[in-house]
Amino acid sequence: MTKNTHKEVIASTIRHMDWEINEAKERLSRIAKNMVDKANNATQSCDLMLAGQPHHHAWVEFAGGIVNEAIAAKANLENLVEKRRMLQIINETADNS
Repeated sequence: MTKNTHKEVIASTIRHMDWEINEAKERLSRIAKNMVDKANNATQSCDLMLAGQPHHHAWVEFAGGIVNEAIAAKANLENLVEKRRMLQIINETADNS
């Protein structure tokens, strides 16, 4: 492969990674919104409990799963950003050769 072909492949990969990073950011945002919804439901349930009214604690079962999903999504995003950064460095190094 020629130098230009390598650069084209790297540039194409970076563009694809930019798309993947945006998707990962949107996924993390959706998870965060879900966490907020669950937290609001938990608060309402606890308020009902304190008021002696009927309530439920179903949100407790989902809370751990959402946190684990958020941790995985954050790790995925960080991984993609790091890979993109490394490709950018390789691409810039190729420019200087």
